[in-house]
Amino acid sequence: LANINNTASYESLTIYYIDLNELKSVNDSQGHDVGDKYIEGMAEIIRESMAAGDIIYRVGGDEFCILSFTHVSSKARSTIKRFEQNLEYYNLNNQTDYSAAIGYAIFNQSLDADASATRARAEIRMYDNKKRMKNGQNQLHEEVYHHREELNGTTLTTVLK
Repeated sequence: LANINNTASYESLTIYYIDLNELKSVNDSQGHDVGDKYIEGMAEIIRESMAAGDIIYRVGGDEFCILSFTHVSSKARSTIKRFEQNLEYYNLNNQTDYSAAIGYAIFNQSLDADASATRARAEIRMYDNKKRMKNGQNQLHEEVYHHREELNGTTLTTVLK
């Protein structure tokens, strides 16, 4: 994100943050070869779900960060829907049970000092969705998402679109 933070073109920046569910459990119970196939399969699903030109990073053992400079809110939601459909299709065709929590944030000048702040909002939303999934609920993808955030020491109630 350092190179992006040095540019002024955030207006169309959308950041997606994806966390693979139960990768550690797969590694522990079925071995790292199976875990590696999980990561490779999910990377394929992510690539197929994102737009040409999106930049996909693996940022941790089980996390991916995607930078898109062409999306707006409606396209972000359709991208997430496409990701979930591609994941379901992959699972059916490969007899797997992969799952992932996903969150996204669109750069907002009034909230984000830079791309790192946008990434942090996407990551928070992903963890919120991960908690919902563990409780048997669907991920949140509605048009308006309420979340309390702290920015420059001030607590704000934001509406993320």
